[in-house]
Amino acid sequence: LEVGNATMGWRARGTERTLLREQGRGLLRYGAAASRSSSDSFTPKGVLGVDVSSYQGKVKWSKWAKRDKDFAYVKATEGTSYKNPYFKNQYGGAAKAGMVRGAYHFASPNGKAGYKQARYFVKNGGGWSADGKTLPGVLDIEYNPYGSTCYGVSKKKMVSWIGSFTAEYKKLTGKDAVIYT
Repeated sequence: LEVGNATMGWRARGTERTLLREQGRGLLRYGAAASRSSSDSFTPKGVLGVDVSSYQGKVKWSKWAKRDKDFAYVKATEGTSYKNPYFKNQYGGAAKAGMVRGAYHFASPNGKAGYKQARYFVKNGGGWSADGKTLPGVLDIEYNPYGSTCYGVSKKKMVSWIGSFTAEYKKLTGKDAVIYT
């Protein structure tokens, strides 16, 4: 996967992808960029960015800045034990290339409490500063790539977990977290 090929991990699979094409809705590609097919692409006007994680390793940020990418979100943490080993390089590299940047936390709602994961995130790169270059942190909560749907958590517990994370993030940073789902 090259930087810019998926939005925060979202992708259509198999029949879902075919159905989207048949309905003429296209597939999401970075930001709001959509494509009806692999040969008919559309790039929207507006502010575009990229997201990266440890999967991309070292990123050539100047390349993305030259492609009119104005911002980047970098995965900082997951749960309460994982830290992206490339975070400092990726986060700092985006800033050096002149991009506004922010960090994201990949949620594990079946793990530790939301407020504990928010604390871990802020402590390990997910903070915010009024420097004009830092975006609010993102809670990346999506389909469970590791097992059961919705992490085996009830709707009520999921809502409570998200509320716990976002309230703690705001308490620690003074900013609302962006929720990516």
